[in-house]
Amino acid sequence: MRTITSSQNPLYKMLYATATSPRSAKKNQLVLVEGLRHVVEALCSGVHVQAVFFSDDEAGRGAYDTLKSISVDVDLVQLPVSLFNKVSQMKTSQGVMAIARPMTLTLDDFFLNQPDADKLLFLEDVQDPGNVGTLIRTADAFSFDGVIVFGSTASIWNPKTSAAAMGSIFHVPIVQEEETAKVLEKLKAKGFVCYAATLDGINLIDPPEDLSQSSFDRSTDTMLTEPRIVIMLGNEGNGLSNAALQHADRLVRIPMTGRAESLNVASAGTILLWETSRRRI
Repeated sequence: MRTITSSQNPLYKMLYATATSPRSAKKNQLVLVEGLRHVVEALCSGVHVQAVFFSDDEAGRGAYDTLKSISVDVDLVQLPVSLFNKVSQMKTSQGVMAIARPMTLTLDDFFLNQPDADKLLFLEDVQDPGNVGTLIRTADAFSFDGVIVFGSTASIWNPKTSAAAMGSIFHVPIVQEEETAKVLEKLKAKGFVCYAATLDGINLIDPPEDLSQSSFDRSTDTMLTEPRIVIMLGNEGNGLSNAALQHADRLVRIPMTGRAESLNVASAGTILLWETSRRRI
């Protein structure tokens, strides 16, 4: 392990830029990974890890003792606590962070690697990085095969995206594409049924007219059970584009009996992905 003591060191400057500048992170295609468990996940996932940094204190030395047994060819760097804390995003530091390069794919490359994929999440213009990271983590939790991102969707390189994903960014393949219609046509040609989440859609479960009843109408239970499906989520304020909606096979909504008009996209996505998983058990 080597030591860096200057904030002008090129590697430290790269670390700092990755943590503080989404533009620099995207340019270098690097994400900040912080915390012992997430750094271990990155090291064991097979993605490229540029370097691992340890604070020069008890926490950092403890993290180093844990990680040194992992046999990987990666640059190990010790930082003074003052330099480490300028980068750290955690309230209570665990003394270790890394910069890594998650794998991103085209749709064609994705299917070369996973020809039998049957559950995909489609994000179009989801602009809040916290929402995007949460949805990637949710896709990982419910065993979705990949996440396809379009348009102005927050970059996976954004530090807030990778922080919200909490390591799932190294487990779920991320597909980056530009043309919504072209990608949806490819997916439908492969037998995927595309479900678009919209307030104008059909209730996934129809609530009874008498809300005091405990049971819901199960007539829509065949939805989300097709062999291959895509869950489509759109922009926080405007929803999915017309192009996306025109290519959707079914428009669906989550039934709500309270006064709220809509759900946050990450909340709605979590419900839809869970319901998809539940119906396919």
